[in-house]
Amino acid sequence: MDVSTARVWGNNRTVGIAEQAAVVFPSRVSAQEIIIPTLKWFAVLPSWVLFTAILMATTGVCITVLSHACSELERAQAHQQSMVTQVAFLRQDNGILQGEIKSLTNDSNAIELAARDRLGMVRPNDIIIPLESITALSSSRSISFVR
Repeated sequence: MDVSTARVWGNNRTVGIAEQAAVVFPSRVSAQEIIIPTLKWFAVLPSWVLFTAILMATTGVCITVLSHACSELERAQAHQQSMVTQVAFLRQDNGILQGEIKSLTNDSNAIELAARDRLGMVRPNDIIIPLESITALSSSRSISFVR
């Protein structure tokens, strides 16, 4: 069958697509021909029906907006609570670090312990024993004994 033609049901004659479209869709439809019958249909309705429909639609929109706002508020409160908890942990860690800084700036024993633990430093008179088999006890892989 050709693209520009179509067979009409119950009839053997072939009609062009443009001719079918002309029958279904009139060539010009003005806005007045659509709007005026619609307005006349609304005029037939009792005013309380139209008011009720508008009131129900407005209520539905308000309920939707409020439920969305409530869910957003719950999400924001949960996020705020997690942030408060995180700030509390960070303040605690900050306090620990400030205490460590204070001890490292004032206490010579703390400075020596930090140098031994973190940097692996030893004194010249220390005896160093390498630990090849024990790796979980120390990250420096050696232990120093003071005489």
